[in-house]
Amino acid sequence: MRLVFHTDIHARTEWDTPHAMARAAVAINAQKPDLVLAGVDLITDGFQSRAAEAAPRWAAYMQMHQAIRADIFPALGNHDLVAARPQGGTPAAENPRSIYLSYMGLERTYYAFDAVGYHFIVLDPIQITQDEYRYHGIIRPEQLERNSSGGMGSAAFVAYLSVLCNTAYTGT
Repeated sequence: MRLVFHTDIHARTEWDTPHAMARAAVAINAQKPDLVLAGVDLITDGFQSRAAEAAPRWAAYMQMHQAIRADIFPALGNHDLVAARPQGGTPAAENPRSIYLSYMGLERTYYAFDAVGYHFIVLDPIQITQDEYRYHGIIRPEQLERNSSGGMGSAAFVAYLSVLCNTAYTGT
């Protein structure tokens, strides 16, 4: 299996970032991956930005995403939530996950899939809060229960975001 994992792209339109993302897509394609796992924080600062402010960042990320010639399976990061707690007194979005879901073509932010002999589980542990931390990382059992059945063979790969770091666990 040839797997590429990229994370924390933090797409933006400043600082020549679109050029760097285009180079990253070329490098990913050069690996001829069977699949690509797109870790968290595909865009930057969506959490505190209004949808109009986040739109150019999503457009920049999507150019990279569409240039990759492999199936891509993304995981939601706190920066990928749009208008969860916007600055400047703007009301929060009713569903801060909706723009991410739309761009990624997903029905929900946690899911499972089978590929190249493995069962993959992608979790969404982000719980938006009203405290000083703004969000907490909580693995909700229903996400594992709903996605752990079935699968190819006995090996599973589980990816999730914790509040302090990106973490991956693989086991049988």
